[in-house]
Amino acid sequence: VFPPAFVMRVGTRNQTFFDPTIPNFDQLNAEIAIVNLGDTEIFLDPGTRYCPFGILEWSRTGVKGLRQTLSGQTELAQTPAPDYKQAINKRSARFALDEAGNLKGKVTFVWEGQGALEHRQSAFHTDEAGRKKDLEEELMGLLPSGAIVKCDSSQGWDSLNDPVSATFTVEVSGFAAATGKRLLFPSSIFQVNSRQRFNNAERKEPVYFQYPFWTIDVVEVSVPATLQVENLPQSQPVKADFAFYRAERSVKANTISFRRDFAIGGFIFPPSYYAALRTFYQSVKTGDGEQIVLSTAVKQQGGN
Repeated sequence: VFPPAFVMRVGTRNQTFFDPTIPNFDQLNAEIAIVNLGDTEIFLDPGTRYCPFGILEWSRTGVKGLRQTLSGQTELAQTPAPDYKQAINKRSARFALDEAGNLKGKVTFVWEGQGALEHRQSAFHTDEAGRKKDLEEELMGLLPSGAIVKCDSSQGWDSLNDPVSATFTVEVSGFAAATGKRLLFPSSIFQVNSRQRFNNAERKEPVYFQYPFWTIDVVEVSVPATLQVENLPQSQPVKADFAFYRAERSVKANTISFRRDFAIGGFIFPPSYYAALRTFYQSVKTGDGEQIVLSTAVKQQGGN
């Protein structure tokens, strides 16, 4: 016996927000399915290509619409709010830095949930060469100008529930700036092009994101034996009831390790939240801007 299932018509929030006080049925421009399992209901999105089981495409999350009920009636209802754990982006890298400040290595991106769905939908409209070009441009947008990026491989495009992943070879000339006998480079490699958000002190309109997300960066940078770490900054974690940020840095032998966690747990913030949101992003920008300092290793002098 199959569990009861119902149709729900919703107004997608990529175009507008459904207003039940306006008597216009055309606001409800998409359909989803609801499966009743007794104590719980599962919201499904069978009409969206590549959408994983148990996840709604982002524009259908946290929106109002008209649904069927067990009694056979209809009622206004709201779809589940999006969860940041349903949109996890993982970026890992292993680099080697030479004495001239040039960076070379491998980068791997993994998109889960909403991120994977967006990449699959975008890739559907292009061929393999276009997909490769889009991936390379996405990574180049995170790295310093002049970075050379080659996509070596990618996978997960035809699956519904597996992540989408891509591996790259990267070269960045002059990544570390030379100042005398020191080399300086940013500790947050994938944030070198990030801009300060929410510069204005006040805001009258809500802040709107497509969906909550969690980005995890894990980076290792090996440095020559002729260089030593002079300064390895440590950033304080930043927590709010709607977000968190953590940056951890360590060094072992000639390898510098870095992990960064950044998550936004909501998708729409009224003006009353703006001051807290602005403070959070300012603290993140400060943490990401920390510089690692390398200096020429002091050679031990032997005795006579």
